[in-house]
Amino acid sequence: MKLALVVTGLVAACGATTRPEHLKLTFAADAGGQKLAHASQSGDIQTIRQLLGPKVVVGGLWFPDVDCTREFAAPGEVGGGRLDELARCLTTVKLQLSDHHAMFDDVAVLSYAPGIEIEARLIDSDHGTWLSWIGYADVREASDRLPTLTQQAFEALRDDTSPPPVLQGHEAAWLRVCIDASGHVTNAHVRMATSMAAAHAFAAVAQSWHFHPFMPAGQPLPACALVPMTAGMKVPARPPTLATPNGEPMLYVRAHRISESHFDMSPSTREMRAQNIHTAVTIIRICVNERGEPYDARLLRASGVPSVDRIRLQAAEQARYEAFRDGDRPIAACSIEVSELSVD
Repeated sequence: MKLALVVTGLVAACGATTRPEHLKLTFAADAGGQKLAHASQSGDIQTIRQLLGPKVVVGGLWFPDVDCTREFAAPGEVGGGRLDELARCLTTVKLQLSDHHAMFDDVAVLSYAPGIEIEARLIDSDHGTWLSWIGYADVREASDRLPTLTQQAFEALRDDTSPPPVLQGHEAAWLRVCIDASGHVTNAHVRMATSMAAAHAFAAVAQSWHFHPFMPAGQPLPACALVPMTAGMKVPARPPTLATPNGEPMLYVRAHRISESHFDMSPSTREMRAQNIHTAVTIIRICVNERGEPYDARLLRASGVPSVDRIRLQAAEQARYEAFRDGDRPIAACSIEVSELSVD
């Protein structure tokens, strides 16, 4: 018998446009995303209406059709007769499935002219695939209504080439950078970074950028984009669209456990063999305070084996950690842990 348990942080081991291979995630949403994109491009209102199901949450959308933008620009739940209008409006844009993927396998990333990027959450129901959420990519708060641009569209608006920050070693980060209608940077929020030094340095550089206005349909509009920044390493995997509890920084560096409880995994391995599952991958977000105490642990991706997920979540909640640091100062911060349990 072979039994292997691997716990890692979500580190920079792959390009920004793919899922980390070691997560072994399936592309369940890609088929639904491709179906949505094809229906949008071909003007197939009926297929889109079937995907919408009984209701759908819209997280903000821009349309070339003024009436559609007026109806669906603001986040909110759409149901009833409005679903027919939403289906029609989605045929006024020509959605394309993106060449990169969200971290979670029920989310498809799509884009459409003039460079807007959206996410669509597609879930399996008794009546087929159901589009339960659609809206601007990387939106964490309902109040965030600004369009999200693709990296390529956002970079095309930038009118200078600022030098990279001076950092020791290999550092990288993802930032959500937003501009106003005149092209001035209004904020540069670090979504994830390899260190707090990288977070500060990259944010300062982004704040110094200048852009041409984003002009869809000839009208200036504020916008944002999820921007990768690097000082000599491959860009880490695209971060999940998930806010930390109190706005804490999210780090790729794994929270280092200095003590933890040990759990009997044999019931889980029996459950895996009974279901003919050879590998169970669990993804957990863990937040640690200044004293190294976990105060928020959340299951981001279930493995499909409930007992494995339960044990891994309990282990994260009961462990003690070495506090994250900003220079010499301990800080509260969060990271993502990937746990993999394999059996033969």
